[in-house]
Amino acid sequence: MALFSPITFDDNGTYYVSGQLPADVSASLEEQTSSSLERIEAVLAEHGLDRSSMRKLCVFTTRIDEIAHINNAYGAFFEGAETMPARSAFGVTGLVGGALVEIDCVGTRA
Repeated sequence: MALFSPITFDDNGTYYVSGQLPADVSASLEEQTSSSLERIEAVLAEHGLDRSSMRKLCVFTTRIDEIAHINNAYGAFFEGAETMPARSAFGVTGLVGGALVEIDCVGTRA
């Protein structure tokens, strides 16, 4: 039995994507951020959804003082988007596997 689901849906079509770590924790903060966003997108694609359905992202990072690198990756990922999702960012003391960033997401089917 899995300890958590990568994504869950409520009865109103709102979805919740579990925190996504980067594929390579030895990469730069900007690359790790891009990887985490791409992993969220892959979870969404499995359910016929894409980045335009994202409404709120929550970023956890061990390098909050380097938020500009996260912003660069975030801006590139959502370049051309009609509406940017809301976002929160938190500095934390550690993440699984030594990752520099983890991102979760809330969005809607409609």
